[in-house]
Amino acid sequence: MLTNSRRLQQAENEEAMLTEACRQFRALLGCHVVCYPVHDGALGRPQIHLRADGQDAAASTLLTRSNEKSVAQWVMKNNRPAGAGTDTLPGAFCHYIPIAGHREVFAVFGFARPDDDGASRVFDAAEKNLVLALSGECALAIEKERLIHANAKIRARVQQEKLHADVLRTISHDLRTPLTSIYGNAAMLSSNADMLPPARRHELADAIEDEARYLVDMVENILALTRLEQYGFTLRMEAELVEDVVQEAVNIIRPRAGRRRLKTEFAAPLLLARMDARLTVQVLVNLLDNAIRHSPEDSSITIRAIPRGKEVVVEVADEGSGIPKADKEHIFEMFYTTSTGKGDGRRGMGIGLALCRSIIQAMGGEIGVRDNMPVGTVFFFNLQREAEELSLCNSMQEQP
Repeated sequence: MLTNSRRLQQAENEEAMLTEACRQFRALLGCHVVCYPVHDGALGRPQIHLRADGQDAAASTLLTRSNEKSVAQWVMKNNRPAGAGTDTLPGAFCHYIPIAGHREVFAVFGFARPDDDGASRVFDAAEKNLVLALSGECALAIEKERLIHANAKIRARVQQEKLHADVLRTISHDLRTPLTSIYGNAAMLSSNADMLPPARRHELADAIEDEARYLVDMVENILALTRLEQYGFTLRMEAELVEDVVQEAVNIIRPRAGRRRLKTEFAAPLLLARMDARLTVQVLVNLLDNAIRHSPEDSSITIRAIPRGKEVVVEVADEGSGIPKADKEHIFEMFYTTSTGKGDGRRGMGIGLALCRSIIQAMGGEIGVRDNMPVGTVFFFNLQREAEELSLCNSMQEQP
């Protein structure tokens, strides 16, 4: 019994536990076994395990007749044995028992060991004790499995509630700051337009535009994350020129760069990689926007594409103040914000970077962050190189 119990405990899920129990019943009792799993108060599709001696070829049909299933349903509803060898529905072909925990029935097992005349032979006292012990072990194993799943659901619900609280807290902060700035600058323009010099008016208008653009980007990222959570990504994976995708992202972000220099470096010409171009542009725009917000004016931001074996590594390097080591471990988590507390450092980093990670992982890649030398930060991700371009490069390298 100890070995049988260990095998039940080692089964990877509830279905595997029931299958293992069927095998053990068949081996120990030398009988046909039918098992009905119970889901949401109804009998599921039966498992049938016939005796290994090859006899009683018609037993499979007998085990699943409608009148036999009716007996199994009675056992499920009443949580009591029935069928052959009992006082309840004794004319059944099988002897049925419930596999039950404290509150519910997990499954119904039926056993049949026909004699030469076709009648099912009744178990003796020792066999009944064996059935009782093994069914108890099976019930304990299933109850433990369900308890583990129930606890996991509770933890997931608690985590989801915490996430919702983080969403509200982060969004309220990220909305309040730019809206306050927009309101203040707009009020100043409205009330002092005639007294302000043109340069100051342009400065205030640019600030309003910058904050409004930030709000639009934040809402787009939140909507994208919401769609991902509800429906997942619908990827359109195609071979794309990495240079074209990078250049599209640069063109989108350039008006926000101010005096920062946006540089592109491609280690090889005509790099092809498999990607969803639209989503990859969104990743690059988020990374570039993050670099702009955390690097000084008159600094450089460099986008590199480097072939490495069967992959293309894309990097976005800035010359900002960098990211502390403790933050690097969590920077891609949802709604995580850095601990530097400088400028925009606490504004919504977690939304855009969490989205970047989700997109890259959906395309089969990985994303990471490291220090730039001597100063700054490098965000990087990898894409799968297109097979035709990789084959062409290899053949060119082999030519004398």
